[in-house]
Amino acid sequence: RSAATEHASFYMRNGLEMKKRMAVLGFFLLLCTCAENEKGHGIMFKDQVAFLQKHTDVLVLSKEDGRAQIAVVPAMQGRVMTSTADGADGLSFGWINRALIESGDNNRHMNAFGGEDRFWLGPEGGQFSIFFKKGDSFDLEHWWTPPPINEEGYEIAERAEHVRFRKKIQVENYSGRQFDLELDRIVRFVSMENAQATFGCDLSNVRLVAFQSENT
Repeated sequence: RSAATEHASFYMRNGLEMKKRMAVLGFFLLLCTCAENEKGHGIMFKDQVAFLQKHTDVLVLSKEDGRAQIAVVPAMQGRVMTSTADGADGLSFGWINRALIESGDNNRHMNAFGGEDRFWLGPEGGQFSIFFKKGDSFDLEHWWTPPPINEEGYEIAERAEHVRFRKKIQVENYSGRQFDLELDRIVRFVSMENAQATFGCDLSNVRLVAFQSENT
């Protein structure tokens, strides 16, 4: 089989397993960080939001009770930067690369802003890669993240308890094929019922923030 087929097969097999592991890991971290918050450790959600607001626009989405909240940044590819299960004074779950954001630098290789959820495209390597220009060597020196998923902002198309982004994207792969795409990205909360169905257990006594993104 071609290298591209091998890569696709690998990502399909391992992607499903990774989703399962990340779901379990995310739930484990939720329990740990809630316990940690009781001891007064960690960074509060409102402090992370205040930091981000010094540098860019931030959308804070919240459930009706105000406890489950997520902070989304349109200028950083509509990514979810952090979340909390206990309101503005609750613990912030997402890691944010403060040093990079404060610097204002644009790393064309990859801006590792941090966050909990973002949109990504591939493949990163091989003859169909969109991270290498045609004829360049396959090494880190010539590996460049396409601007639409690295440094460009996304337009807000709709906002309620969820937020919807749209973005026109143009990329060219290593083989010289150009693609014109339009991204439709939705970030929304997951209901308690769906969260319980996913984990197969009763979560009614757990402080919970659950969200998902749909990228078409």
